[in-house]
Amino acid sequence: MRQFLSIAIPIMMPMALYMAWISIAQWRARTKGLTEMPQYGDAPWTMLAGAGVALMGLTLGATALLTGDDPDTAYRPPRVIDGQIVPGGATRP
Repeated sequence: MRQFLSIAIPIMMPMALYMAWISIAQWRARTKGLTEMPQYGDAPWTMLAGAGVALMGLTLGATALLTGDDPDTAYRPPRVIDGQIVPGGATRP
């Protein structure tokens, strides 16, 4: 799920917004009776893909910089004590 939220959604977001805009523009053109309407094939696909990759990079960079524990935090792995599994976790000094 984390990969979907941090990779797939940022890459698809510019294309989804552009397609929504095209749909609205086509609907407005139909209601006004215009024959010339914007088409999906006229999309700047290279620019949309580049914007998606840039947005994904920003998302991954922000996640790396803004989440996680302090560098001096020690990880304690799960262990068995008296036949019971004690979960692991981070311990601060």
